Formats: sequence, structure tokens, C-alpha cells
Amino acid sequence: ILSSDAAKDLFAKAIQPGVGGASTGKMFLQVAESHGHAGGVDTAKKVLKASAKKTQSLRVAAISAEVSALSGKDVGHFEKVFLAIDKLLVQLQEEQAADEEKVATCKEQYVKLNSSLEDLSWKLTNNEANIDKLGLLVEAKTQEKTTVIAEIQNMEAEITSMKEERVAENAEYLAAKKDDEEAIALLEQAKDALAKYFKNNDIELGPLELGRAMLQIEGLEPNETAPEATFSDKASRKGESKGIIALLANIIEDLQSELRDSKTAEEAAQVAYEKQLAAAETVLEELTNGKLSLEEFIALRNQDITDEETKLGQNQQEAESEEKTLSEIKPNCDFIISRLSERTRKRDAERDGLKTAREYLAGAVPSSLGGSFLQQRRATIKLHGRGA
Repeated sequence: ILSSDAAKDLFAKAIQPGVGGASTGKMFLQVAESHGHAGGVDTAKKVLKASAKKTQSLRVAAISAEVSALSGKDVGHFEKVFLAIDKLLVQLQEEQAADEEKVATCKEQYVKLNSSLEDLSWKLTNNEANIDKLGLLVEAKTQEKTTVIAEIQNMEAEITSMKEERVAENAEYLAAKKDDEEAIALLEQAKDALAKYFKNNDIELGPLELGRAMLQIEGLEPNETAPEATFSDKASRKGESKGIIALLANIIEDLQSELRDSKTAEEAAQVAYEKQLAAAETVLEELTNGKLSLEEFIALRNQDITDEETKLGQNQQEAESEEKTLSEIKPNCDFIISRLSERTRKRDAERDGLKTAREYLAGAVPSSLGGSFLQQRRATIKLHGRGA
């Protein structure tokens, strides 16, 4: 109290030179200053030693050693100590800010990485689900395609059978037609030859009648008995010839009727065949188009699977990269975060010890350093008092 600048100014005004007690007052101030210097330095040294021991701080221990070397007349040493304390206080403040920034950065990185990994995990799950879903769809459509291919083969076999059967039926018809036509031609030839014979021999045949012509012989009634065989002339058997010609004509007519009927049946069979073939070919075309559609669908879904697998691979690589980054920052970040409170506590203890020691040292500065040095130190004390 007595060694402060205010006390010194007050005593300088109150105690005039040459006045009784002036020398006593001067002596009193010198004694007081001497005691204040020694006590302040010792106390500051004790405070710094205690702080260095508590915080295990070599930096504070080094300043404590500097304080121990102070002397009342060593102005430069006093200033060196104050500068060291101020520098360390600034360093402590910067270290604390750096630690807090690192913790904030680590927490931000943790949030970002964990969010990214969570999002990637969701994407990977979706990728795998989509691949499974597309795979089942491709499998189902592939089975459907197999069924359609079997139906196409059956339909092709049926069409081939239809064509072969139609060819065989037509060949049978043509063979029968040829036989009938040849038979008709032969019968016509026989009938014409017989008719020519009677004509050349001037034998009148009259109208050709089937039935009675076979039963009648010229000159006899149906119930009469034929006479004994006798020699006859050229015209004696014209009734029998008439019956033969009628029979030939009837056979020819039957064959011609058969030709007409078989032709009609052949034409109907051909129409039915063409209709059935057209229907079968329509079904075959639909099945073929269905097969093509299935193949296109399967190809597109396989491409979707390929695209999804590409996305899966990309997401897996990104997730691995994020996990690697997380594993790289985790040791340091976990250390910084877990030790922040302890490091802050130690810095606070260092700061408190330095500030306390500085206060004691400020009161122990020798008067020979002058008021300007103390004012500068007090300004520095105020500055660190706010910043600490």
C-alpha cells in the first residue's frame, strides 16, 4: 500500500523538504519499498512454483526461475520477466482458441462423416434391394420366355404337320383324279369303238336305256323263254351291245360325278387348310413377337442390374473412403475432445498463477524503473485480464 505510486505522490506533497520528519518520511518510504520489493518477488516466486507443480508446466517453471533471479536494481531482468509472462499468457490464450477450434472442427467432421455414412448405408441397402428385385424379375421373365419358346416350337411343328398332311391329301386327290380321268378316257374309247362298230355295220341301236337294255333281248318279252341257240346275223346281238354301251355310259357318268365331288371336297379341304394355317401362323407370329418383347425386356432389366451394380460399387468405394477418413481423424479428434476439459483446466491454472505472480511483481517493481514502465505493465495486465 505504501509503495504504490499514489502513496509516493501523496507523501511527496505532504512531507516538504527541510520540514521536521522529512528525512524520516523518506527513510520510511525507502524501507517500505525495500520490504515491498522483497515480499512481492518471493510471493510471486512461490505462486509460480506452486502453479508449475500443479500443472506440470515447464513453461511456468522457467518463468519462476527467472523471477528467482530478480534484484532490485536489475531493470532489464524485471522487464524480461514481464515480457515472458505476457508472451506466455498470449500463448495460452492462442492454444486454448486452437484447441477449441480443433474440437469444433472434429465435431463438425464427425457429424458430416456420420451423416454421409448413414446416407451411403441407406443407398447401399437400396442398391442391393433393387438388384435382388430386378434379378427376380429377370428370372420370372426368363422362365416365361422358355415357355413361349416351347409354344413356338409346338406351333411350328403343328404348322409343319398341317402342311405335310395337306400335301399328302392333295397328292392322294391328284392320284385318284388321274386314275378316274384315265378310266373315263378308256371307257369312252371302248364305248366309241362299240358305237363305231354298229354304225359301220348299219345297225340301229335306238335310245340307250340302262336296266331294261340289260334284261331285254330283241324279239323277247321279259317273261318269255329264250329260244334254242341258232345261227344269227350281224345284228342278232344288238340288244346286248346296247346294254353294254349303256353300262359304259353309266360308269363314265359315275366317274365324272366322282371327279366333281372329289374336286369340291379338295377345294373345301384347301380352304379349310388355308384358314387353319393362317390362324396358326397368326398365333406363331404373336408368340414370336412376345418372345422378342420378353428378350427386350430382359435385356433392359439386365442393363438396369448392371447400372445398379455400378452404383453399388461407387457407393461402396465412397463409404470405404469415408470410413478411412473417419479412422484417420478419430485418434487425434478423440484425444482433443476427451482432453479439452483437462487442458483447459491446466491452462486456467497456468493463467491464474501467471496473473497472480504478475500482480505481485507489479507491486515489487523498483522506483528506479519509473512510472511509465508500471503504467505500461498495468495496461498489459488490463488487456490480459479481459482476454484471459
